Amino acid sequence: MGGSGGGNTFDIRMPSAPVPSVAELVDAEITTKLSEAKRVKEVLGEFLTAQSGDFILAALNAGQGDCCVMKLPDGKIVVVDCNVRSANVNLIGFLEKAGVKTIDLLILTHPDQDHVSGLPKLADAFKVTQLLDGRFRKEGPDGERTPGYEEYRQAIEKLRASGTDILNRTPTMRDELNLRNVNIEFLSPRAPMLAQDANEASLAFRVSFGERSVLFGGDVTKERWEEIVASKGTGLKSDVFWCSHHGADSGCCPPAIQSISPDLSIVSVGENSYGHPHSDAMDTLRQHSGDVRRTDEGTISIMSRQGGEWKRIT
Repeated sequence: MGGSGGGNTFDIRMPSAPVPSVAELVDAEITTKLSEAKRVKEVLGEFLTAQSGDFILAALNAGQGDCCVMKLPDGKIVVVDCNVRSANVNLIGFLEKAGVKTIDLLILTHPDQDHVSGLPKLADAFKVTQLLDGRFRKEGPDGERTPGYEEYRQAIEKLRASGTDILNRTPTMRDELNLRNVNIEFLSPRAPMLAQDANEASLAFRVSFGERSVLFGGDVTKERWEEIVASKGTGLKSDVFWCSHHGADSGCCPPAIQSISPDLSIVSVGENSYGHPHSDAMDTLRQHSGDVRRTDEGTISIMSRQGGEWKRIT
């Protein structure tokens, strides 16, 4: 046991947790992919069989970024942001399998790559009838552009040349866009545009049809949400909230989420080094939402038949 002058120490080894084998890790990955494939198949089935008057929303498992596809009650297709980097569900393939030939409205909340990286591929693969973006210019003092932003601008110009109607100004609070029975009310950015970075310039908007509603938060900052709440108050109430900035603290405003009071909050997130989603933001969402779901746990899809209550698809 070691005498006082022996200098011996106890070598105590605690049992360690079993390390999964390579085969177990591969099996887990295959199971995850099969589960995701089943989810996507179920969502595609609803897209292909939707009746006039049905509204479907799919929050794709698109990695660390945002990517949403909506089928409106009149059959029109709206895409909100289009991240494809490290995506588990390929947006282009999803749209093709859903029978989409034309994207009727493409909304790009702001030009960060985790929201627009798929634009060049979309421009090549589909006709886009109308495009609306935040129009924030990610350029240096001498007009220099990052490679990602340069590709983004080139894709915009390609769409313009092909006949896409590109709205020539940034929608701001109180602007509205009416798509027959669906209304889009813009909440941000404010006017005049004073944003110093892309997140400050991000679009936020509320899509409503009948008694159903979805609020998209883009990457709107906490400070901007405070201004929106001061202006709109209880007018933010929505069934579904697409959480701002992937669940970052910088986009989490408790009074705003309390005002929105959603039945479902969607956090679009993937593997990242930013700590998204932050625990405090998730706690706030859980406190004020009926349910909180994350896209890194699988594609999320809901639908409303003929304006009725939301039904969960996946």
